[in-house]
Order: sequence, then C-alpha cells, then structure tokens
Amino acid sequence: MAEIEHECPCPTPIEGSGFSHCEVFDCRMTQTWCEKCRTRSEWRKMYEEYRGPLQDKTKAAAKKDIKNSRPSQKRKVPRVFRLGDNVEAALKTVGITSERVSAWLGRPCGCPERKRRLNNLGAWAHRVVTGKTDKAEQYLEQIIGDS
Repeated sequence: MAEIEHECPCPTPIEGSGFSHCEVFDCRMTQTWCEKCRTRSEWRKMYEEYRGPLQDKTKAAAKKDIKNSRPSQKRKVPRVFRLGDNVEAALKTVGITSERVSAWLGRPCGCPERKRRLNNLGAWAHRVVTGKTDKAEQYLEQIIGDS
C-alpha cells in the first residue's frame, strides 16, 4: 500500500500526556494516530467520517443534521398545529390516558370529542396567525358551539 503524506497542522503531543489536539478533525490524537492519519488514506478517511479513535460521533450526526436541514428549493407548507393531539401526547407521557380518566369518572371521559375540538381550535388559530382572518369569528363560533 502506497503511503500518502497529507498536510496537517497538528502539533506534536504535549509532553507527558501522549496526546495532542488535532485542529483539522477537532479531536485528541496520539503521535502514532497522527502519523497514520498523515500517511494512510484509510486512517484519513476514518477521521473524515468521524470514526477515528476518540472522535465525538455526535459531531458527525450534527453535521448531517445541518446538511439535511438546509432549505430545499420547494417551499414547504407548514404543518397545522394539532392542539388536541399534542395535549393527548403530553398527558400520556405522565400516565393520563382516556381509559384512566374514564375509570376515575366512572363514565366515558369525552376525550376523543375534546381532542377533535382542540384540533379544530388549533387549525383555526394557525389560520388566523398566518393572516387568513376572513370568517375567523364565524369559524370560531362554529368550533365553540359545535356539539
């Protein structure tokens, strides 16, 4: 295997510690690892992919997230805020379910109807805050008065 010398600004290891900080890959390296990174393409690739010894794997994930979060050419339509779904999910995380509420009350809780109304209210609020205020009062009265 042919050895390739890469330009690298990494300093020699700090006396007594055996490690230096690589500015290129933002990690700690021993002198041996640094030499392998400079001379062996497979080691260099390993560091470039954040798979090198002592490299923080979360930085690679964060780098991918940043790359994936760049705005695309298409304009995305914002998702409607589902208030009822969010309330239900939050309550479930603390152990409050429709079954449990029904057991406490001794009758059906009405959670599905409440969820539907809250979802409609969330959609109405989203519509209003995005500037679609025509018939806003009429829709709100429909949601509140809906039986």
